[in-house]
Amino acid sequence: MIAPPDRPLDDDAERGLLSCLCKGDVFAVALDEGVNEATFANPLHQELWKSMVSVDNAKELINEVSVLQRLGVKRIEALGKDKVWFVFNSCDTSGHVEHFCKMAREAERLRKVQNLALVMLDGVANRRSSVEVVEGADKTLFGMNAQRNSTMQGMEVEKAAWEDFLETKKAGGKNGHATGLQELDFLLAGGLRRRTLTVLAARPSMGKTALALQIGAFMMRTKAVYFQSLEMNAGALGKRLIGHLSQVPIRVIEEGKEDNLQHKAVEEARRELREGKLHLNDKGGASMALCRALARRVKDVELIVIDYCGLVTASDPRLKREQQIAGISKDAKLLAEEMDCPVMLLSQLNRSSEQLSREPRLSDLRESGALEQDADNVMLLHQPVMEDRETISLLLAKNRFGGTGRITLVFDRTTQTFKKRDTSFVEGARKPFIS
Repeated sequence: MIAPPDRPLDDDAERGLLSCLCKGDVFAVALDEGVNEATFANPLHQELWKSMVSVDNAKELINEVSVLQRLGVKRIEALGKDKVWFVFNSCDTSGHVEHFCKMAREAERLRKVQNLALVMLDGVANRRSSVEVVEGADKTLFGMNAQRNSTMQGMEVEKAAWEDFLETKKAGGKNGHATGLQELDFLLAGGLRRRTLTVLAARPSMGKTALALQIGAFMMRTKAVYFQSLEMNAGALGKRLIGHLSQVPIRVIEEGKEDNLQHKAVEEARRELREGKLHLNDKGGASMALCRALARRVKDVELIVIDYCGLVTASDPRLKREQQIAGISKDAKLLAEEMDCPVMLLSQLNRSSEQLSREPRLSDLRESGALEQDADNVMLLHQPVMEDRETISLLLAKNRFGGTGRITLVFDRTTQTFKKRDTSFVEGARKPFIS
């Protein structure tokens, strides 16, 4: 590795923080601010911090005496008794603990940035691929940005909750982005909410890509949509979108047999697609790091669709497949949090529901239980009668914000469009929290 320059550090902040921790019961404040062993660059300070952690784990009060007892006489002599007491006497009160935490953590973050830069330079020097270097850097930076103070006071909780109430009132009681399917919006208690992960799963050829495209086409009229396709190319997806928007069978367009009205509808659909706020990437084998980087480039993105998780390149191919999918699921949830918008992750179901001729359930999600755990909403597509390829049941199997239920839809495969069937949908046993 390239030799590092001087490391960023703040000795005064480290000493002040450790001294504060011995002056009052404020260790939880330091933990909440993200302080850890890596926060301390000075070996003496690291040793004292580890002793304080040990004292806290033993449910004892942290002060000079308890820390010295934990270190022991021999270790104190090795570290230097005068140096240890110099740290203890650096501050007279615990009142400045948050200030010292922020200063020490800032120096730690700068060290991480410096180390990242050196790792990237080392990767270039060793002729690693640019994709590997960039994705590694992006993942590290994403992890740094995701760190935050996790504890909120009652006043902050009330403020966040009331802002959500006001935003919902302003939107006419809708606490999410409409999908274009009213029954689904009702079950979701307002539509697809910000910072939520929705898993849409089905067996092959049930229409999961078509439904995701339909929701994206509905939203792209007024909101920016990022669609990451790992299975179909842009041309094939564009043909589906034009068929859906024009309601002209794709086969008719391909054969050039449209009548005048159909031709006008196709031209209108093309114009709508050109002017819509859809951003589509069809790079196969993309990783979540690349999806995240591309989604960031979309200004004011309001929906992210990833089709589908089984084709996302895992960050560590050495892991078991279940662990790889769990990592992809976690990254998708974090992406929703970072981009402040809903993320829809498409997935496949295993064969068991098909073989047993029953409705699919959460346990049928393929390759990992993490999808069912991380998702805020899980939607499953099911063909109740194998001979009837048009009738599709949409099962809302999980919903953190309301009830579950079933919607019966008609899937027009000629135009790749899901339509409402005359029969009403069936709500699940749980009633929505928000009506």
